Amino acid sequence: MFESVEKPRQSSWFWPAVDNLDGARAASRQGMLACLTFALATGILAAFGVYGFSPWVNAWVFADIALYLAAALGIRRASRVAAVGALLLFLIELAVLFAQTGGTGGYLAIVVSVAFVNGVRGTFAVHSLSKNAAVGRQRASASSGTMGPPNNELQRTRPAQRMEPRR
Repeated sequence: MFESVEKPRQSSWFWPAVDNLDGARAASRQGMLACLTFALATGILAAFGVYGFSPWVNAWVFADIALYLAAALGIRRASRVAAVGALLLFLIELAVLFAQTGGTGGYLAIVVSVAFVNGVRGTFAVHSLSKNAAVGRQRASASSGTMGPPNNELQRTRPAQRMEPRR
């Protein structure tokens, strides 16, 4: 008698819903912003270290900045490899921080970890939702009888037909 109407899940900044393309892109944007923030913060600390304010600056710091910038660019392009790589890089650096100082970064580390995890969730969801949308468009064009974009797989399986000139 009464049909249950399912309300869409409320999205939050901490754990955005990735059930639609906009939400997935917003989640992956968190991972990109986390990468850019880490690259900027590391760059600022490295600049202070060059002038003698910090003893920990070495060549690895600049490699770290480059890796985070590359990961941010990859996440912006919805690269799952870049998102997972950025998360792993952050977790490795967190483990090194814990081993060297005994501290873990506290609540800030949890918030940043969630941002990197959201980047991974978002990039995987973008690929999944994009693939589902493409399949849906292809099915819709096939069922409506209209010609959609050319399908290379179908073109390869059909024999080539030659147009013969009329005599």
